[in-house]
Amino acid sequence: VSLTTLPSTLTSAAANFAMAAFITLPISFMVSAAIAEMKAAGAALTMKDMGNVMKAAMAKFAAADVRVDGKVVSDTVKKELGA
Repeated sequence: VSLTTLPSTLTSAAANFAMAAFITLPISFMVSAAIAEMKAAGAALTMKDMGNVMKAAMAKFAAADVRVDGKVVSDTVKKELGA
């Protein structure tokens, strides 16, 4: 079966899956960098600080002129903070 014969929604879903897998590493890297900077500034981060970490991470993406899904960033922050 060629990709041209598949329904467009299926090929779109496959493309979205491939893109999500591709961008997960950079998102994790940016979130880790935001957390490291906050810890270097003396912050002891817990899940209570998730909002502050999200703000810092999203600012990093905005500074790099990169649009990301907030849900993906939120999930990554939760994972990094040990939730």
